[in-house]
Amino acid sequence: MLENLMLLALAGFCLSRLKVLLLFFQQEEYNSLRFFKYIFRQNRLVDKKLSACLLLLMAAVYFVPWTKAGLFFILAFFAWRENSFLKSAKKKVVFTRRASCLYGVSAFLALLLGGQIEKSLPVLITAFLIIQFLPFLMILANLLLFPLEKSIRNKYIRLAKKKMREINPVVIAVTGSYGKTSVKHILGHILSAGAPTYWTPGSINTMMGLCRMIQTYLTPAHKFFVAEVGAYRKGSIKKVCELLEPKHGIVTAIGHAHYERFKTQEAIAEAKFELAPFIQKNGGFLIVNTTQIEEKFIPTAYETLITRFGTPEGREDFISDIKQTKDGLSFLFHKGNEIIPLFAPVFGLHHAQNIGLAVEAALKLGMPASTIQAALKTLPQITHRLEVKKQENRILIDDAYNSNPTGFKAALELLGTLKTGRGILITPGMVELGSLHDSAHEEAGRLAGLHADIVLAVKAQRIPSFIKGFKETAPASAVLMEMPSFQAAYDWLQKNGQEGDVVLMENDLPDLYEAKFSL
Repeated sequence: MLENLMLLALAGFCLSRLKVLLLFFQQEEYNSLRFFKYIFRQNRLVDKKLSACLLLLMAAVYFVPWTKAGLFFILAFFAWRENSFLKSAKKKVVFTRRASCLYGVSAFLALLLGGQIEKSLPVLITAFLIIQFLPFLMILANLLLFPLEKSIRNKYIRLAKKKMREINPVVIAVTGSYGKTSVKHILGHILSAGAPTYWTPGSINTMMGLCRMIQTYLTPAHKFFVAEVGAYRKGSIKKVCELLEPKHGIVTAIGHAHYERFKTQEAIAEAKFELAPFIQKNGGFLIVNTTQIEEKFIPTAYETLITRFGTPEGREDFISDIKQTKDGLSFLFHKGNEIIPLFAPVFGLHHAQNIGLAVEAALKLGMPASTIQAALKTLPQITHRLEVKKQENRILIDDAYNSNPTGFKAALELLGTLKTGRGILITPGMVELGSLHDSAHEEAGRLAGLHADIVLAVKAQRIPSFIKGFKETAPASAVLMEMPSFQAAYDWLQKNGQEGDVVLMENDLPDLYEAKFSL
């Protein structure tokens, strides 16, 4: 009876542990290799605490056999602990069809393996071994499900391709290291002033995400379809373009984002310009932002379809006289010999380039300058991307979805523009910068020292170079405090906030980077 109760407790604990593992697996985009590396990153998903308790219990049972019953209470406590973490996690487990299958197969494998081990080993040793194997059983389940997932993916892709052929909208694909989500929203808003236009919400840019949006929202009434295209590995943009068959394209930047995945800017550029052959085949234009893309990264093989947009030196089209006010952004757009004054009620100097790219595309698609000007005056702020929110007694600059050096710089400059009292920065730093992590954060820290009076550094141990840079340029009156989490920073703000504060929330890390939880 006692053995059965303990095995039941072990099964219940495994179900809780597998949910925690699934949370992190989802944040690694179900990539088995990335999840495998994350298991051993600071040994966060290698079980230590429960394993230590089980080893101590084994030693106790050797001298006092009845203490074996303690396993039931130990497993119950750790199951409660992990369920509590899941409730407090910033990003919850989403039980999609794929997640449910992965969870179910992992649980079945754990039950199967546990049954085999239990036949020949005591329950305490069975529990110890199963707990160590759980992360790898989830990877095994993912591999076992791969043929099924591939079949389902192919079905969704076929349906989306069929619908794209039937509707045949003019597709404008937007890609780049950063800025692509903003350019997509801006261009979609401008084009919708002249013709029915669909653009994907948020930052959806994967194959399955785009298939879902096409099937659900794209209609025969839509003339234009503005799609954001992400590069997660070599060949990923090519596959998405085989679905979308883009007529035109925009490359916003080749920068430091995704260094962790691609290692070099050359590799990033090759991935982004997988868009070019499709534009060439479909007889369209490809706009390249030369202020954020070095000439050496632009493939000469596609010179005839490329429109360079950027600085005035040797460029046909560019922007000038950029001014950030408390009401929005104004600048001049130079189209050959024509000068078009533009204003949009958005914030951040870097958005001038994003707007400029969208305007360039709209003009090339035949929209009158007057229609574009009118559309920009009603441009909504882009959610979580330098979104300025006037609250009861302070201003919040919500830049939670930005994680690149250019965006960070623009956000800090906006903080300096808007503040009349204290400027407060809440940030955990940036991610996926690879070998540039320290240098990029040190530069951001120096700029923060010039604009922020108070810095609440979340998980500051990730960004020692940021702290170093901040101390180099900040005046003696500036304050830097280390915070264990965003919640701790919010609590400090609620307790110590003052009338007239301007608060910049720069990047909001998922649990993958911020969570204190470790096994």
